[in-house]
Parts: sequence; structure tokens; C-alpha cells
Amino acid sequence: MIWNCCIGWPALPSPARTTILIVFALPGSDEAFEKYVNIWIQISKSLGVMDLAYEHWILGRDRAAQQPRWSVIRDALYWVD
Repeated sequence: MIWNCCIGWPALPSPARTTILIVFALPGSDEAFEKYVNIWIQISKSLGVMDLAYEHWILGRDRAAQQPRWSVIRDALYWVD
């Protein structure tokens, strides 16, 4: 394992990808809701939603800069840049 040391930051292992425990508090008697949440988690993992959330919230990375949506004021009337 390679260790990086940034000025002002504690030494972090490289790669810094770690396992993070996420807990969802559910009522103990509601099996239907528990099944719903489990399916939601499986679908989110399969679609990559969990990886995107990890990269955004834990690693601080944003997706590539997106072009602004088309706008009448900006693209047709040229009132703003």
C-alpha cells in the first residue's frame, strides 16, 4: 500500500477508497417497507447510483461540467451570457 502525505492533511492510504457503512433505520415490524428498501438499494447499486453518490459526497468529485440547458433569454434573445 502506498501512502500519500498532503500538507495540512493527515496521511491517507492510496487508493483512498474505503468501505463506508450506511445504516437505514427501519421499523422492525414493517416487512413490506424493509423489502422495498432492500430492492431500492439493489437497483441503486446496479445502476451505479451508489458509486456516483460516493464519488460526489465522499471523494468530493463532481461529474464533468454540463452545458447549461437551452434558454430563450440566453440562446434566442442574447440578454445574458
